Order: sequence, then structure tokens, then C-alpha cells
Amino acid sequence: VGNVADINLNLIIMLRSAGINASPVLISTRKNGKTVFPSREGFNYLIVSANIDNQQILMDATDPNSTFNILPIRCLNGTGRAINIIEQAEEIVVNPTNLSKSITFIQADLSSDGTFKGKVRLTKSDYNAFLFRDRYANTNKDFYLEKLEEDNNLIIAEYKLENEKELDKMIIETFSFSNANVSDISGDKIIFNPFLFYTNNVNPFKQDSRSMPIDFVFPKQDKYMINIAIPEGYQVEYLPKSVTITLTDKSVFLNFNISSDNDKITIQSVFDVNKSTFVPSDYADFKNIFKIYIEKQTESIILKKI
Repeated sequence: VGNVADINLNLIIMLRSAGINASPVLISTRKNGKTVFPSREGFNYLIVSANIDNQQILMDATDPNSTFNILPIRCLNGTGRAINIIEQAEEIVVNPTNLSKSITFIQADLSSDGTFKGKVRLTKSDYNAFLFRDRYANTNKDFYLEKLEEDNNLIIAEYKLENEKELDKMIIETFSFSNANVSDISGDKIIFNPFLFYTNNVNPFKQDSRSMPIDFVFPKQDKYMINIAIPEGYQVEYLPKSVTITLTDKSVFLNFNISSDNDKITIQSVFDVNKSTFVPSDYADFKNIFKIYIEKQTESIILKKI
């Protein structure tokens, strides 16, 4: 029991007593703003840096879902100042550099009446897993499933959640689903979007220009692998075109690949944001890539009755 400094300084004492080289790190939280240079007013928070097997490990013992190198979101604000055991200060990077991944696998069967049935497997790693635990750890399961069904317009069965308490492992969600509102039937044609009920049709980057940095908090990857079995008696009339786009510095990467083979459609989509913050001069390029990403999600697949 205590404030942030009390708890994390006690963690340092315990680590040092176990023979681990640990130091306090002064930081400024996201709400407190950036610290350009060290000052008494600039820092308002303290985390822990430990050297384990020649690797720097950052920790914060104040959050039950925080673990090694996964700090509370409030801490991710650039750099901090570590004060080592001989009282020398060193600037360290607090923001993560590894991609936090969200991977969605869908195996779906489409019937001639436009109904989809199938199975979903979602995995979330690092900060995506942290955010999931932070938001839903104490949520009633029935309430969570009701919201999941409502948000995605699904009927869900056989739901399973793995690794909710194992902080060093990724979150895994699996469930069976049925959905009758993803496709449209027009005459002898069935029309639907490649991402089914996960389609995102809103581009949040609406301004023509931007004067402030774009802050994603942490690098992230959204990946979808979707297999759709088309109904007997139908064939593919139109598929969106595949596309690959990247910024020149490879900080953003988009790959959308779609193909069909007789009675099956396969979609693989990867959208990587490889750094947490982008300068305003990157805004136009980033907005364009995100616009294409949205267009590919909302561009229709058309099946025609043979």
C-alpha cells in the first residue's frame, strides 16, 4: 500500500536483495506532458529498470496487468531518466519498439441465403493483450459476450478465453458464430465485404492537414486471415484487387491479398504501424494508406449463381 514511488521503490529493494541490478527511472506521464530536459517539475512518476541477463527490463508494480516491459499506458511518453546505484543519470527509451499484434483467423461457410457460419480465433500479444486485460479482466463474461454479439451483429457459441491471468502469454479467444446480416442478395448475386463483420468503414483521419504528431501509443500489427467457402452453384464474379503499400522509411506497411479457388475465397491482410509516433509531415501519406486500407475492407466481393 502506498503511492507509485512507495510501491516501485520497494520493488527495487526486493530486486536488489535478490542480487538483481535495479534502478529507479523518473518519467513524465502522458497526462503530465513531455519533458524536454530534467527538472524537478518535469517528472511526476517513477518506474523500475532492471538488468537481467544483460537485457534492460522495465517494470511498474502498481498495475495488476503490467508485466516485464509492458508498462501501464500512462507511462508511455518517450524517455525517462534512470538513476543507477552509483547515482549516475542515464536517459532511456520508455516507449516500446516491438509490434503488439492482433491476429484474427476466420473460417466461414456462406450459404445460398446469405448466412455466414464459422469459427473465429483471435490472438492478442503485448500491449493489445494488456489493454484487453485492463478493460475486461473484471467484466462479467455474459455481459462481455452480449456486447461482442451486439457490436459485431453475431450469434456466438462455444466461446473460450485462454491466458486471461497468465500475463507472459498472449490472449486467445475462440468462438463459433452465425450471422445473417453481412451479405446482400440482389437477384442471382450475393454481395459481401472481405472482412465480414470486422469491416471498418470509417477513416479517423479526416482533416486535410495536421499540426500535431500522430500518436499511436505503441507499434502495432492488425492481421486477418480469412477463408470463405462459397455455396454450391455459385462462382466468383468480382474480387477486389490485391495491393501492397509502404512508406519510404517502412514505418507503415499494408498488404492486402485476396484470391479465389473454385469454391473458396482466401483473404490475407496485414497492416503494420512500426513506430508509435509520426510527425505532422507524415500525415498526408499515412492518411492515404489508411484510406486505401478502409477501401479494401469495404470493396465488395460479388458471387453469381451459375
